[in-house]
Order: sequence, then structure tokens, then C-alpha cells
Amino acid sequence: MFKESEDFTDAVIGFMTGPERAMEGFMSAWKGRDWMRMYQLTQLTWRDAKQPGDLSDMFAVKSLEAHRIVSSFPVSDCRVNFLVEITYSLKGARVTERIKASVICEAEPYKARSDGEWGVNPISALAVVRS
Repeated sequence: MFKESEDFTDAVIGFMTGPERAMEGFMSAWKGRDWMRMYQLTQLTWRDAKQPGDLSDMFAVKSLEAHRIVSSFPVSDCRVNFLVEITYSLKGARVTERIKASVICEAEPYKARSDGEWGVNPISALAVVRS
């Protein structure tokens, strides 16, 4: 039925809710090194001052191989934090670690509202959780 794994991923993402859809889409775009798609899934405030190339500068050093959303923690009706396990290649080494990323709902840049658009704060997606 599906010819490529991305087709399956896109179909699954379509059934997810707003924050989960944004987080999963962002991670899938990182794995595919699709900086424009990743950019479109960031929060409005970040997009207001940045460009897709900024994501390449931030994330390209880690060649994402796999990810798994471990859990989510609603902080408010406008913010959900996700604990995500990632595996990536870095200078020939394979690394697995956990990150804590925030997904924010905004009606416009700097205006959090529950009836807005969900987007990942990319800075938070770089935060490694230390055990």
C-alpha cells in the first residue's frame, strides 16, 4: 500500500493532534534534512526572526537516524513538553540520547493562545536531558 516509509509516516502524522503532529513532523523533517518543512513546523515567534537555513546551521551536525517520543507533559493549554529519544551520527559515532522539546501554540508571534498554531521551539529541541 505504501511505497516509502515517508508515506507511512505522513499518514500516521495525519491522525495525531496538534502538538503531537508538530513534534512528530519536526522530527521526521530533521531525519529527512528537510529544513523548509522543519521551519514550517516551528513556532510562530521563532519563524518571525529566523530562516530555514538557520535550522540547517543548528541541526545538520547531527545526522538523525531515529527518534521515538517517550512521553508528553502538558504545561498549559498553549504548551506541551515532549521527551524524545533520538539516535544520530556525529563524526562517525552513533549516539543515543534524550531531548526535551517544547511545542507552543500561538495565534501570532509572541502571543500564545490555545486556538492558534502549534509549533516546535527549535532551541528547546537541542536540550539534552542528562540522567
